[in-house]
Amino acid sequence: GYNIGYKEEILVLSAGPLANLLSFVMLYFLSAVFGKYFRIFALLNLFTALSNLLPTEGYDGYKIINTVIEMQGGERPLRGLLSCISLFFIIVMTFLSLYLIMKVAEGYWIFAIFFFSMLISLFKSKNIKKRDFKRY
Repeated sequence: GYNIGYKEEILVLSAGPLANLLSFVMLYFLSAVFGKYFRIFALLNLFTALSNLLPTEGYDGYKIINTVIEMQGGERPLRGLLSCISLFFIIVMTFLSLYLIMKVAEGYWIFAIFFFSMLISLFKSKNIKKRDFKRY
């Protein structure tokens, strides 16, 4: 397997949201020259970066916080709290997507993602997932 440290894992997990934030800045400044479509793509990158940083299981924000917990010794109560926070955000996003569907008749894919994430979170086993690398 691969050897990777906690700090390196956090850097790797942060790379996606950071790339979206950099794209947002670049596209936003280009929108002054090229028009509103660049601003739309800029905002999409900003929303993608922010959503990836949510502390929801499966997203980079959750993985970053989980890695920090492991770095500090991986206390069980903190992992339980993180799982509860994740489930809370998933439930909120599920109902928010239902609201979007009712108000603007859009957002079915958002609902599907969070609804199935909610089901997985509620019914997942307590087995610890085995990773394909070792930390040092």
